[in-house]
Amino acid sequence: MKLLRIYTVMILLSCGAVCAQTETRTTIHGTVTSESQPLAGAVVRTLELNLVTLSDKNGAYEFKNIPPGNYTVFVRMIGYETGKKEIQVAGKSVRVDFSLAVNPIKGEEVVVSATPYAKAADDLFQSAESRTGDEMLSNPGSSFAERLSDIPGVDVRWNGSSAARPIIRGLSDERVLMLENGLRTGDLSTFDPAHAVPIEPNSIDQVDVIRGPSSIIYGPNTLGGLVNVMTDLVPASVQDGFTGRGLLGGNSVSSEYFGAARVNYGTGDNEFSLGFSGNHGLNLRVPTTTYTDPISGKLDTTDEAPATYHKTANLNAGYLYDNHDEWFGVGFKDFATTYGIPGPLPYVSKLEIDKTLGELHTGIRLNNSFAKELRLSANYSDFSQDELPADSTGNETQGNMFDKKTFNAMLQLLHKPVSGFEGMIGLW
Repeated sequence: MKLLRIYTVMILLSCGAVCAQTETRTTIHGTVTSESQPLAGAVVRTLELNLVTLSDKNGAYEFKNIPPGNYTVFVRMIGYETGKKEIQVAGKSVRVDFSLAVNPIKGEEVVVSATPYAKAADDLFQSAESRTGDEMLSNPGSSFAERLSDIPGVDVRWNGSSAARPIIRGLSDERVLMLENGLRTGDLSTFDPAHAVPIEPNSIDQVDVIRGPSSIIYGPNTLGGLVNVMTDLVPASVQDGFTGRGLLGGNSVSSEYFGAARVNYGTGDNEFSLGFSGNHGLNLRVPTTTYTDPISGKLDTTDEAPATYHKTANLNAGYLYDNHDEWFGVGFKDFATTYGIPGPLPYVSKLEIDKTLGELHTGIRLNNSFAKELRLSANYSDFSQDELPADSTGNETQGNMFDKKTFNAMLQLLHKPVSGFEGMIGLW
């Protein structure tokens, strides 16, 4: 049975390679400008092909080896209106230029998790919303869950900043599925409100929140919905030369400071990335409170919410090969966090989490009469968590240790639209 499955995949790959050789291919190219000035760094997507690139210093972009068909080209840049154009490719190069008007109000979003292909939010009939990492920075809170709480229908299960987890349609834990780059996170956050989702919030590029029935394509545990956090552990596209981003910020409520940096280098069909992110937050400051120590019976005061501190560090590296016919990408990250869980004064707990993750994304773009794309995504996670409760003197009273190793793999065969219907066949 296993040999039969392997041979089936090999036949599909061979068919895709033969069809690609016999089909006339071309390019989609153009420029992104605003008030006749080029815009560098605009995100340009060809939605139906799941292709993404950035405009260069001259505002120019290009997609190579595009097969004939109808496509939607979408462009987005913070501070400007979004642009979307539908085009037809029929054997010759197609030029698509965008002129974006300045607009500080958030524009239309692209959601990549609700359907087999990325789509603009206005084209979805399901309830879905997307946020970029930059947009989330303007919201209060230290965790990614807190920064999503202004989305309609989304709330937060709060037990300290690090342990915050999304609540969708009043449901949480095992009824809301958490994904990282489309794959399960391999943690313990569904079992207890003290457990954190091991994702560093400052490493996030985009978050999709799905509240409708389309979440079923990710399997069980999606009764409330799903949250897919995308970190570009594997680079999303190949860009020639060096590109990068940096972030530095803080807040006074918990004397928190945080930052992130990522550098990418692309050459030919290859892209390499290296990144670091982290934050350091102390206890939240609150009005002075008087309490009675239940052991000593003495009165004491505090101007902090005890055990609300959190510290995180994330180091990641990735590689992508993409020649527009097939792609292969791998990524690795090491994540560590130490945080507190508040409780009735003076009882508190300290938790320590370490997670090492390896991720693989590969696939081939097919061009036969039925299949359109074959994708394989997989990850391996080595997760450990130590819980260290403390008594009123601050001494640790016991230690609960958890260790969890998980492997996830998802194979998806996407078919071309048939009488207006599109979808995929897959195994998880």
